[in-house]
Amino acid sequence: MRKSAAKRVRAHHEALAPKMGSVAATFHTRLFERTPSIAPSFASDHEQRERQFIAALATIAKNLDRLDVLEEPLMQLGERHLECGIPPEHYSVVRDELIGTLSHHSGSEWSEQLERDWFLGLSLVCEALLKGVLRAAEHRAATPAKHAPQAQPVVRPLGANAHSRKR
Repeated sequence: MRKSAAKRVRAHHEALAPKMGSVAATFHTRLFERTPSIAPSFASDHEQRERQFIAALATIAKNLDRLDVLEEPLMQLGERHLECGIPPEHYSVVRDELIGTLSHHSGSEWSEQLERDWFLGLSLVCEALLKGVLRAAEHRAATPAKHAPQAQPVVRPLGANAHSRKR
């Protein structure tokens, strides 16, 4: 991501910082209303969910021009998402709803350029999450399941095969 785009996102995030609690609440309300199947993927504790949202968005906004530093933690998060059963299809839904929420709370400060900047930045985050999902899926495919039930050998009494053939 270009430094100029990252700088605009960072400045926009800083301008919204005083009302980030309201942004978080609006985001989750709109997301859960429009896509109810997503709700179980988020913490049920409202305050915890709000804190996680605020921290995650701040980390993203502050580091968009250094995503290489965030790539591995984002990939690990994608792996955890897979383990928790969060489908990767949710990433674009969350991204798009977040952009809509940011636009809603920005009023006249919102612009097409800012929308493109946020879209690109959040798409790069989604890409890193997906890399983690793929890495975890490849690892799963290459590793036998730890707790998968083992096939039990069929034990027949001696001579059972001979007996069944005689009938």
